[in-house]
Amino acid sequence: MKEGVGQPDFASALASVSLFSGLGKKELQKAAELGQDLSFQAGQTIVKEGELGIGFYVILSGKAEVRRRGKVMTALGKGDFFGEMAVLGNQPRSADVVAVEPTRCAGYIARSFGALIHIRPEIPAAILVELVKRSAANASSK
Repeated sequence: MKEGVGQPDFASALASVSLFSGLGKKELQKAAELGQDLSFQAGQTIVKEGELGIGFYVILSGKAEVRRRGKVMTALGKGDFFGEMAVLGNQPRSADVVAVEPTRCAGYIARSFGALIHIRPEIPAAILVELVKRSAANASSK
């Protein structure tokens, strides 16, 4: 896992995903400074089901799978995010997320996530919309 905080290319990578697309240059730089630039190899577990999580992740490039008890639930790609429930609710991870090809993520710990969602109102709104979609999907799969 390679890390680099606040790198110019990290801010550019953030700008290329929908969650951050409305941010100006200063806001993107702030989002980059708050996060970590993380890289994962194919087959590497990014988060593990059942563990307490402290991170929120946004996929900048690559692909990953959400796996619950070993079963693939969904595929994730550029612009998708995960880990918000662990950060917001101090909940154990509900699934594994495994890189299926080299994957680059922006990672935010709880404190930096709190600062991140205050940069622009569009960020928490987008996260809330995704949470509602995921709740509806989980309810219909039961």
